[in-house]
Amino acid sequence: MEKISLSTLIEVAKKRVAKRLVIMNAMDHHTLSAAHYAQEKGICKVILTGDKAQIEKICQEEGYDASLFEIYSTGSLEESIKMTVDLLKENKADFVMKGTLTTDQYMRAILAKDAQLLEKGSILSHVSAMSIPNFDRLLILSDVAIIPQPTVEHKIQMVNYQKEIFERLGISQPKIGLITPTEVISKKIVSTTDALEVKQHFADDTTALVEGPISLDLAIDEEAVKEKKFESPVAGKCDGLVFANLDAGNVFYKSATKLAKADTAAIVLGANIPIVLTSRGDSVQCKIYSIALGAILSN
Repeated sequence: MEKISLSTLIEVAKKRVAKRLVIMNAMDHHTLSAAHYAQEKGICKVILTGDKAQIEKICQEEGYDASLFEIYSTGSLEESIKMTVDLLKENKADFVMKGTLTTDQYMRAILAKDAQLLEKGSILSHVSAMSIPNFDRLLILSDVAIIPQPTVEHKIQMVNYQKEIFERLGISQPKIGLITPTEVISKKIVSTTDALEVKQHFADDTTALVEGPISLDLAIDEEAVKEKKFESPVAGKCDGLVFANLDAGNVFYKSATKLAKADTAAIVLGANIPIVLTSRGDSVQCKIYSIALGAILSN
């Protein structure tokens, strides 16, 4: 399998027809710096909603020209939310990112019934791309932020979302592990029986190799595979990790980012448009990678 990195996201996005990103209430330094980079490097075209004077002031402080952006000036957060949603509904933007507002406010606005951005029965899932120092490949992770206790149906969709990302990156037959505490199937550990069902669902799928239940060490560490004599074509080589539940996924994500200084890109899939979902405290680089992933996944 061709080696990919977070930088690959930028290169792939630049080769595609530039999509249109709208940033809701875009008045913070990190988000505007990432947006400026994305616009200047041809990752996407950027539309901003928010207080135009404040946006121009931030751009001036950061040393770049606000005229690069298409700006819809608004007088309040509520106006910014409405303007952003209207642009998406009218197909004047292809994907969305949050600026100066909380995640709850952002997601509530995007997923409101009158926004018409979510089909009935759609499964929303948070997908992260992660690069960990001293680890040899990019990992795709699901779900570390949205679904507390995913069902078998949820996990099947998580696998499908990961497959879509790998396909857009030009990666054929990715190896995806359904992560559980143990590789032994036990009725007392529901995640193991769920994993078996998901694996069986993809048994005849030639576009990905899906394994489960599989413990984290057996998914990513070939030495552990040798020690435990675990046999699987994905053992020690997983590119995608689907976690048993939000507890496991979130702890892994925060451990990797806070202790191992991993870089990430983050997105929510399942709506009519990709939803870039980063924290206000995320670095400019993380936001650039997340914008690139959103651009790649925009139809």
